[in-house]
Amino acid sequence: MSFILDTRVFYVKKEHSIKNIHTFVLHLIFYKRMKHITSLTIYCCLLLATCMQGHSQEKMVTTNYNENLPTETLPAPIIEVATSTDGGRYMRITMFCETADAEIHYTLDGTIPTKQSPLYTEEITGNSHSVTIKAITTKDGYLDSPIAEYMYGGSGIINEQTDKKIILRIYLPLSGTPLFSPTEGMNIVITTYEDGQLETHKMIWKP
Repeated sequence: MSFILDTRVFYVKKEHSIKNIHTFVLHLIFYKRMKHITSLTIYCCLLLATCMQGHSQEKMVTTNYNENLPTETLPAPIIEVATSTDGGRYMRITMFCETADAEIHYTLDGTIPTKQSPLYTEEITGNSHSVTIKAITTKDGYLDSPIAEYMYGGSGIINEQTDKKIILRIYLPLSGTPLFSPTEGMNIVITTYEDGQLETHKMIWKP
């Protein structure tokens, strides 16, 4: 971009800093005292400097924002399930991940896990012939991992009241951690049937 002032030509290059542009305008003001340069020309130069300054700041903010976004994806957690070998329903579920200080969030009903899902802190034990475990790894500064999934068996148990086969039954105590067997006190029982229907009821269990 250029401005023709009398016999001189002033060039403003895109790569010039804002400081240089302001210096250029000051030169114009000084030059105006010596020559007949209109105030409109100086006003246009000031407007140009203001616009370029705003564009520069916007570009800087955008760059900083993009630099703070996480780019590395965590590896999926590893799920291991050990079941009893005597034909019983007892099982132990363990999960671990390769990234230090990462958290594992999981579900036991086949739903998609999120950061709001239960946090895995210790081995999960219980009694069930069927379970669908899904888990993700999360950590600040990283993208959430892909979903790890483990499906096991089918209960084969029939609910005599509904005459439907039970695929999975989970007990949710007051602690909020899903279990395969009830704990003492109030439990919310979530039953999944073969046709996908969910049934929920409360029970008080005493050992």
